[in-house]
Amino acid sequence: MNLSKNGYSYIFPYSYIEWKKLVIEVREDKCYKNLEEKNDMKLIYETLINDIQSTFNKLPLLPELLWYYEVNYIFEKGVIGVLWHDIILNEDYFFENEKRIKNFLFNIIHSGSFNSEDEKDKWKILYVGYCLIKIYHLTKDGKFDEIKKDYDKIKELLKICDNGLIIGYDLGKKYLAECANFLHNFLPIPPEYKENINKEILLPKEESNTITIPTINVEDEETFLIEYFLKSKPVIIKEYVNKWNAFNKWNHKFFYQSFYYRSIPVEYGESYISSDYNSKVITFGEYLKTTNNTGYLAQHNIFHQIPKLKDDIMITSLIFCDSITSDYSDVDMNIFLGKPKSYSPLHQDPRHNFFCQINGMKFVRLISNKYDKTKQLYCFDDDTTNKNSSKVNIFNIDKKLYPNISDVVFEDYLMKPGDCLFIPRGYFHAMYGLTNNISLSQWFGDTLF
Repeated sequence: MNLSKNGYSYIFPYSYIEWKKLVIEVREDKCYKNLEEKNDMKLIYETLINDIQSTFNKLPLLPELLWYYEVNYIFEKGVIGVLWHDIILNEDYFFENEKRIKNFLFNIIHSGSFNSEDEKDKWKILYVGYCLIKIYHLTKDGKFDEIKKDYDKIKELLKICDNGLIIGYDLGKKYLAECANFLHNFLPIPPEYKENINKEILLPKEESNTITIPTINVEDEETFLIEYFLKSKPVIIKEYVNKWNAFNKWNHKFFYQSFYYRSIPVEYGESYISSDYNSKVITFGEYLKTTNNTGYLAQHNIFHQIPKLKDDIMITSLIFCDSITSDYSDVDMNIFLGKPKSYSPLHQDPRHNFFCQINGMKFVRLISNKYDKTKQLYCFDDDTTNKNSSKVNIFNIDKKLYPNISDVVFEDYLMKPGDCLFIPRGYFHAMYGLTNNISLSQWFGDTLF
């Protein structure tokens, strides 16, 4: 590996493999410029180890903190390296500058002016580093022995973890996620879960020009490839989810009892395109204990936040129908956890999607992307954030306002637990929850836009 002029691209290589290789080189003394620097680092390294191991009750922060510190310190002591040096070793300096550091990283991450996701990930990694360092200073020197007796203080530490996991990128061994899991175990058992008795939600009105989405069995791989994938046609794959642990395990009660104190981003309003849309970060407990049908945990990377949940799901070999997909890690997965009337407006995804229904029922309506986005589907303008979404409430169509929508063919299906809907990339789709529901999207293949 070549050292860059400012050390920055070396500090954050584009791949996790290179990152690991770099850390190994550091550990094996291959990257120090001279003996004096090596001895300085060794002393700092050992001091941190002793400090954390003696007072931290094995909170999983040490390796990540040292990686951030070591790699920046060794290579030319650039701006980021000097900052990290000061905020790790100087508690007063950290808390004097904490808000400035947090706001600086947050604003960069949300500026949207990145050439690639890799470029954005560098700053998201730094944000996780900031969260780890804050927890380190709040709990070091034996302070955690007192904190763990105080539920409110544990909750505050847990909020720091979840804030970092929602905004940042937890690299490698997921130290921040492990820390969150560790802290959650100190908190009391949640109050008893009260089942939200669902009132009957009527199916959306069937339009005159509607067809039912066809179905196949999960074993029909050849049929899926030839008749649907290669022709870019949607299909329901029956029993796709049935062998997952999540199929018999995941429901609202499970998430309430298992992750009551964990924070999640919940959306409010009719949908993300409506004028009343807003989002709040609240706990699973706050979201699921309410009996009203408000809020939607939509398209959230739950596995980044709670990695152990990945053991409950499977990815089938069907993803390799797309030649671009070379590994299971190429699949992006997000959870949708909603209540009756949870609604995703008509939109299109940039990649193929296996939309898996794990719990509850959801009504889906699809429209081919062969139709004109502007004249027939009434999508938002190309220079807006929602350019791939339609203005039409496809489940309650105002045909006076959107007359040309009557020219399209609707493809409908009532999804039940175990069903998987294959949505070809670019195909328009909308979802409507009829009961408490949990779904999982599995995006794979090349990106359309």
